[in-house]
Amino acid sequence: MRDRAILLVMARRANVTGEFFQSQARTAREAGCNVRTVRRATQSLLDNGLISRIPSNRPTDRFRVLDDFIPANKSGK
Repeated sequence: MRDRAILLVMARRANVTGEFFQSQARTAREAGCNVRTVRRATQSLLDNGLISRIPSNRPTDRFRVLDDFIPANKSGK
């Protein structure tokens, strides 16, 4: 259940290319959980192939959400 809530926040906040780079604290607030839960859910989503990590030199992690989870008005489908 926690994975789904985090994935929904990521998909909702992803840009048109599916990239998501919001802080864990803000993601936790929007999903109604704590930062530790966001970390665990993010790792689970990575392990299950639902998101991928984007290499970056920035201090925050960047992820790409699969197209299947991005709202149609963002992905152009």
